[in-house]
Amino acid sequence: MNLPAEAKMEIPGCSRCCGERYLRDIGVVGSAKGWTVLFGGDSGGCPRIGDTAARDIIKRP
Repeated sequence: MNLPAEAKMEIPGCSRCCGERYLRDIGVVGSAKGWTVLFGGDSGGCPRIGDTAARDIIKRP
């Protein structure tokens, strides 16, 4: 994937938000329903939670 700048991505293995998945440029959250993808988080001087781009993404056979 070609991006215009450095991007930080978080795909943690912990269901308790131990990682900073909501604060990364791209965050991925897994649950029993599927994956949720977030974009636009920031953990810098003006922190913000990323916007949800997609929810309940599952792999289809």
